[in-house]
Amino acid sequence: MVRAVSAAETAPTRYTGAIQANQLRVRAGRRMAVDGLDLSMDAGVHGLLGPNSSS
Repeated sequence: MVRAVSAAETAPTRYTGAIQANQLRVRAGRRMAVDGLDLSMDAGVHGLLGPNSSS
């Protein structure tokens, strides 16, 4: 048996504020890698890139 699928059944789920950070602090050893980051992103694909260095 074949059934018709509605657009509502196949639509992606929307989330508000899927990624949120307030005053995020991250320490890497003795160094503060992230200090006081406020971030809010909707659903989707995101990337955060930076240099890899020990200096």
